[in-house]
Amino acid sequence: MRSLLPLLIILFTYQIAFGQNKLESTGNVGIGTSSPNYLLHVKKGSSGTNGHNFADILVEDNDKGMIQIVTPSTGIGYFGFGNELDNYIGGMQYDHTNNRLIFRANNHNYNLSIDNNGSIGVGTLTPATTLEVNGDISLSRTHKITFLEKVNGGTRAYIGSTNGKNGDYNSLVFAVGGGTESMILRHNGNLGIGTLTPINKLQINNLNNDGINLDNKFRFRTSGTSNNFVLEHIADNGNLYFRSMVAGDAAGNIIINDLGGNVAIGGASTGSHKLAVHGSIGAREIKVEASGWSDFVFFDNYNLRSLEETEQYIQENQHLPDIPSEAEVTANGISLGEMDAKLLQKIEELTLYLIEQNKENQALKTEMESLKSRLEKLEKQ
Repeated sequence: MRSLLPLLIILFTYQIAFGQNKLESTGNVGIGTSSPNYLLHVKKGSSGTNGHNFADILVEDNDKGMIQIVTPSTGIGYFGFGNELDNYIGGMQYDHTNNRLIFRANNHNYNLSIDNNGSIGVGTLTPATTLEVNGDISLSRTHKITFLEKVNGGTRAYIGSTNGKNGDYNSLVFAVGGGTESMILRHNGNLGIGTLTPINKLQINNLNNDGINLDNKFRFRTSGTSNNFVLEHIADNGNLYFRSMVAGDAAGNIIINDLGGNVAIGGASTGSHKLAVHGSIGAREIKVEASGWSDFVFFDNYNLRSLEETEQYIQENQHLPDIPSEAEVTANGISLGEMDAKLLQKIEELTLYLIEQNKENQALKTEMESLKSRLEKLEKQ
């Protein structure tokens, strides 16, 4: 009250000097008006309306109204609020040394600030960006974070809550390209791109031919409308590696099509083969697991063709018995394990022929020696 006394004296003097100023018996003071309705009513022109019923001080103007606090360039201007417990529990202040406006609440040193660049800091006096919040931000699920720019009248891009869409209230959706919601982070941690209902941790729809590009060196994509999925190495040079590592750096296994199906290398067709290679195969060793072998040739009950029968078969068919013809190999190829077994069968049959031939030669040799011995005896007689 003591600080108001000089002001009241000045106002009273001003009232005496000028008829438009008035100090009423109610205690209301008017400056520029003879009918003040507030404890202090400063009127420069008519605003066309009344002040609020709660107002104690009213500044009225018919154009631009201002209440100004002026301090030196090294000082601070304050506008404060207080109560019976604290005479400055909150308010705002302008720091001329930093050209910074600071808002305080509940006796905090600062709650919100605006620096000389127009950057706003919430919980900080030194915002590094246009808006910096040192704390959590809460947003009603019915509202969005919307970007101001829009192109050709299209809907602005935004980030918002699903707000009950598809029965989901707690997921985050991203909309771009005319407001199309094209990405979602669901409450269960599933991320959907091109779909708002991902059923996996990462689900990407509509890959088309562009797919996913990793550093312009590797790409995942679908192939047009053929429902094919493509993994591509698209760098100018280098190789594409498939590697399985276990326990840090130990070699693991790579398993392809464990549920069935075929694999093609160097082409797109597998035919009826589990592995179809359109080209040559280089290997240091190949192991074929066969279900049978040709030892049956040596069984007592094996019916070995005579050489005459074999000769007749060759003359009629132009290939060995039990061996496919050239036409059959050209049309159907050969089974490596089966062919090895058939070739071994022919080698074993040839071995039996040689054994039989050797027996016949031995018999002839014995007979020749007997005839030679008899001939020598006859010559001595």
